[in-house]
Amino acid sequence: MESQRRPQYQEVFRTLQLPQHLLFSLMSVLDLFGVNFWGRTIAGHANHNALTDMVRLLPFALITVYVWRYARTRLGEIRQNRSFSGDDPVSDILVLGSIMDAVAASTLNFNIPGEDIIRYFLPVLLFMPIVYARSGKVKETGGIFLGAIVCSLLACLLTWYPRPDQEDIDPYQVGHQLDVRPLVAILRQQHLTQGYTDYWHGSLTTFVSGGTARLRAVTVNTDVSSMPPGTCALEARPWLSKRDWYLLQSLQGSDRIFFLAYLQSPQNNEHLSQASVIKNLGKPDQVVPVDEELSLLVYDRQRVLSCDGLFEWEKKK
Repeated sequence: MESQRRPQYQEVFRTLQLPQHLLFSLMSVLDLFGVNFWGRTIAGHANHNALTDMVRLLPFALITVYVWRYARTRLGEIRQNRSFSGDDPVSDILVLGSIMDAVAASTLNFNIPGEDIIRYFLPVLLFMPIVYARSGKVKETGGIFLGAIVCSLLACLLTWYPRPDQEDIDPYQVGHQLDVRPLVAILRQQHLTQGYTDYWHGSLTTFVSGGTARLRAVTVNTDVSSMPPGTCALEARPWLSKRDWYLLQSLQGSDRIFFLAYLQSPQNNEHLSQASVIKNLGKPDQVVPVDEELSLLVYDRQRVLSCDGLFEWEKKK
């Protein structure tokens, strides 16, 4: 029986890619606390060099030691009293939640590229300061934390230099950050300020442009059976966006509305293809190439206003 189980465990081990996943998890935790100094130079600009990261190791080490001591003490009390209930059940629940979150984030396969798994450790960053604040030990170690903060600020000042405009768009080397600076340059050249695109390009391009261009995230409704023939299937996707941008009046003052779309239909359904835009709005008034994958489809504002799906959420408020 044991010999039969072993191949099954090995298959699960290979499927989860556990060693690689654990390494990504470790690097994510270090990134989360700002102490990942591997692969960086001693000097450099603020918050992106080994010196400032190593200084921040002090509070990170204190947090790690405190969590370990807290867990060891509570386990001893549980063994002695044979009960999980302690003097501070809120802290116990937060520590338990932190452990569960850390184990899940370190072992489960979320199909996240590289260190982008960092997002799943955020509950730990929230729970543990609360536990520490409730412990009554803030006064004992407050001076050390204050000293670490002062040293960090000093190190930042000593290693600071002005950021060049062409600095690496992906400083943490996660490997999936889009470089939309060429796109922003084209939008400014074409005097295009109001548009629609997929979720991944929307907020980032708006941010990089400094708000001079507004790109609203949209999606395509694939359930055409529930829609009358000829209905525009483009729909607003105002998730993590300003909903006011999806109002009809948000397009006032601009006669040219653009859609940033992929030339070919991508495998990811969240991306917006050129074919889907043309299918719903017809042939554009102008096509502006962006790169080998993307183009700008420019329409007259009245044609865009005819697509009720882009503003449908307004009627459901």
